[in-house]
Amino acid sequence: MFKKSEEYQEIVKELNLNSIIDYNMNFESYADGIFTFGCYRYDEYHEFNIICDDCFLNQMQVTELLDLERIEFFEYAIYLDDELMDRRMWRNETAR
Repeated sequence: MFKKSEEYQEIVKELNLNSIIDYNMNFESYADGIFTFGCYRYDEYHEFNIICDDCFLNQMQVTELLDLERIEFFEYAIYLDDELMDRRMWRNETAR
């Protein structure tokens, strides 16, 4: 389960360090079953890629994304000038 994983704790810690835990994330795209949300904070682009069986809205707070149910894949990445600076990822190993 994602919310009980070590990766979840690392992601939440990173979000708090970057002060975006309460930011509104905008829906960016949907491809190959992956929902992508993102936002800019100063020169940094924060991106979330999520596969789950739950409902999404066009704009969701980071805390709402973390509270989604039945998450199969969750990735958080930070880009600076199109260069990947950091990435945290979790995948359900028992999923189909």
